[in-house]
Amino acid sequence: MKSISDSALIIVDVQNDFCTGGPLEIYGAENIIPVINSLVPLFCKIVYTQDCHPENHISFSKSPEFKDKSWPQHCVMNTYGVQIHNYLIVDENAVFLKKGTNPGLEQYSVFDKTGLGDLLKSENIYSVYIAGLATDYCVRYSAIDAAKEGFSVNVVMDACAGISDDTVRETIEDFKKNNVRMVNASEIIDMVLAHK
Repeated sequence: MKSISDSALIIVDVQNDFCTGGPLEIYGAENIIPVINSLVPLFCKIVYTQDCHPENHISFSKSPEFKDKSWPQHCVMNTYGVQIHNYLIVDENAVFLKKGTNPGLEQYSVFDKTGLGDLLKSENIYSVYIAGLATDYCVRYSAIDAAKEGFSVNVVMDACAGISDDTVRETIEDFKKNNVRMVNASEIIDMVLAHK
């Protein structure tokens, strides 16, 4: 039985192209999947997001530098790479949200022109827990945008993986400056057990 009714778990971009063998493989991506799966049964509201790009997306480069607007082609619409990794538990009542569908818009944040903030608030949800890929890009910008929209924001750090150690360190400083709380999955599980 789900226990956390006033918060949403947002699972960001756990897709094949970001996992082993993908063109934008993130080290440790599969290691976070069991952690995320342990959280899924605890939330009444779950959102899965997917990068979903046209072939001519602004971020794609023939000589990618693996940073802003210079990525290899990834998560192209209607391909295997765009699909959610099959080890991830998918809740049947979840919300699914695609981003990056506009060829001229980077759209790292799941709160950028998606309507997600309004949707959650319409259901009286003002607290979010964010997990997924990558810590230093889509998780980072989603968390900061959520805080700017007035949500209480928790990033589940052991349920995220990043692209670069340097940018993960920058991200942690950004979280501190923007009132984004960093937690571990065990803290959430302990909280649920304490309220049973």
